[in-house]
Amino acid sequence: STIFETTGQRPYLTACQNGVDRIDFAMTNGHPNEVATSLYHCYMQLDAGVEKYYTSAGVEIFAPIDVTATATLVDDTTGGRVWNDKIAIGPDGFPRILFTKYPTGTTGANGGAGTTYTNIEYWHARWDGTAWVKTRLLTGQRSLYPNEAFYTGSMCFDGNDVTIVYLAEISGSIYEMKKYQIDEAAGTKTLLTSYTTN
Repeated sequence: STIFETTGQRPYLTACQNGVDRIDFAMTNGHPNEVATSLYHCYMQLDAGVEKYYTSAGVEIFAPIDVTATATLVDDTTGGRVWNDKIAIGPDGFPRILFTKYPTGTTGANGGAGTTYTNIEYWHARWDGTAWVKTRLLTGQRSLYPNEAFYTGSMCFDGNDVTIVYLAEISGSIYEMKKYQIDEAAGTKTLLTSYTTN
């Protein structure tokens, strides 16, 4: 059966599971090449073996899920289009999401294809039980190449620690692989390791 309604667009979805009874979803309302995109979250929880779906706050919603109407808004188009990278569940049982924002560049037909974005932002979002707390990790990132203006070096969580993030960070004209520690309470980051140079 259909879980998510697409309304004729191509939403991008990432998912993770807790290994027991829950799957979390982070998704956009389309491809940023084609529509102004926002970021949304919801999750599936097994209840006596029955799949039930919920907003971030635990309010039950029903499939097929209209992403923009019933899932929880994590980040909207204020400041630019959004694209999700990864989602993970922390030891507190709450999700974290890595995503990118595109505040500069042409966003006309085909959403900026043929343009290089020069100030892409990397973001971290954490559900604290009440709201999504967001931290901008990096600014000044750039498209990988003009024909795919929304492609970046990207980011991912460490598989054992959601406060560790691996990412490709632009340095001059080269992407360098780096490892950061996120202080979720303070909303700050610390560089732990630079894996590549030049």
